[in-house]
Amino acid sequence: MMKDTPDNMIYLDAFYQNAYIAHQFVEIPIQKMNLSNYIDAGFTFKVPYSIKSAQGKDINIKYINLILAYSNKPDGVAGIGEAIRLGTFLKTTIPTSEVD
Repeated sequence: MMKDTPDNMIYLDAFYQNAYIAHQFVEIPIQKMNLSNYIDAGFTFKVPYSIKSAQGKDINIKYINLILAYSNKPDGVAGIGEAIRLGTFLKTTIPTSEVD
């Protein structure tokens, strides 16, 4: 199925409340998948200790909401938000804590 579409992407959205921490994507390497049926896809992002609210107050980040989604739409095109919503295959919350 994926061979018939030019763009096959896995998207990561990480956010706290309504503030985005990360929006990333990787293209699924279809050619490598043909050899083993597995792919390696990695995401790296930093979680700040706090963010500024609309009123300028520092808000400590207590958790990160994480979404992984598949879409054959490239990033930045019209409708990508809806495509990510429909293609979501993992949605979880990860607690955070301050590290020394």
